[in-house]
Amino acid sequence: MNQENDNQGEIREICSIITPVYNAGSKILELAQSIKAQTSLRYEWVIVDDGSTDVITLEHLAELRAFATVVVQTNRGPSVARNTGIAHSNGRWLLFLDADDFIAPTKIEEHLKILESVGDLFLTVSDRYVFFGEEQPRIYKLESGFPAVTTDTPKRWLYSMLMETKYVCMVQTSQWVLPRALVRKAGIWSTYKSPNDDGEFFARMVWSSAGIRYVPNASVYYRLEKRGQSWAKSARSNETIAEGGLRSAIAIVDLFRSNGDPDELADLCNRLIVPHVFSNYFSHKKVARIALGYGYTISGFNPASVFQETPYRTISCLFGWRSALRVQRLKVIVYSFFSSRAPTRLSKLAS
Repeated sequence: MNQENDNQGEIREICSIITPVYNAGSKILELAQSIKAQTSLRYEWVIVDDGSTDVITLEHLAELRAFATVVVQTNRGPSVARNTGIAHSNGRWLLFLDADDFIAPTKIEEHLKILESVGDLFLTVSDRYVFFGEEQPRIYKLESGFPAVTTDTPKRWLYSMLMETKYVCMVQTSQWVLPRALVRKAGIWSTYKSPNDDGEFFARMVWSSAGIRYVPNASVYYRLEKRGQSWAKSARSNETIAEGGLRSAIAIVDLFRSNGDPDELADLCNRLIVPHVFSNYFSHKKVARIALGYGYTISGFNPASVFQETPYRTISCLFGWRSALRVQRLKVIVYSFFSSRAPTRLSKLAS
């Protein structure tokens, strides 16, 4: 870990909860209630205000100063804010908790029980519940789709996780509680803007760890209305964010270069890099070229691997993957055109 981003003071046997905040409004109070309800008092809460401008948010942060350490910085994004939180915290263990989520009352207690029984290079992870807006949380169990999360072979688990058909992503940020020592070993948050900054960070943590331990009765309640869709839209319209997403994917694949397994490396490259070729091919040519250039350095790289439907596979085999991609895009444009006109035509018929 960069020494500028670590607290050089005494490390205490507590969990540091680190929350980046940017115009979170009243949602930060829901989080505060869940932290105050913890059955263990072995924690500190460090809130990093990432340049909020919303009056309601600023009022709530002023109220929370009696309960939490509030650090203010200019707007630089959540990853920089999390690094700032690390630098201002004192706990042996770290929990990165977003401002619009909340946690079960026993989360800190249950994680610390397990963390104290294993070494300082083990990660712990919990279940999560998913909910939309103000709705009642609905269950989304980690075991239902992800590989097993109690393991002493974390690199193998990471590969399985990344190759899992349905979930090409990491576990949600707030499910993890990890030792500060592991962050010192693997490095702090990357500070470029990326829609997968958390996936890249925790891939490094898992890769550098001695193992993962599952923690029951420590769930996270994850508000789904927010990050994914906005980040995806930003990546489509903003080349810097699109390039950041590719950098995160490359960083994850690079972890596996040292393993020396060409088939595994090709699988991951086709799984993680090819989508960046396709999603940026028409909108961000530079990003697509970088993805292609990186991919072709890996034996077995195959852009056509993304095509699952028979017609596109056939076109790709006969005329190349670029032709298949153009046909696929044309289909989307035509479908969108007629879908947008359908309501108008129906309304005319009705009148």
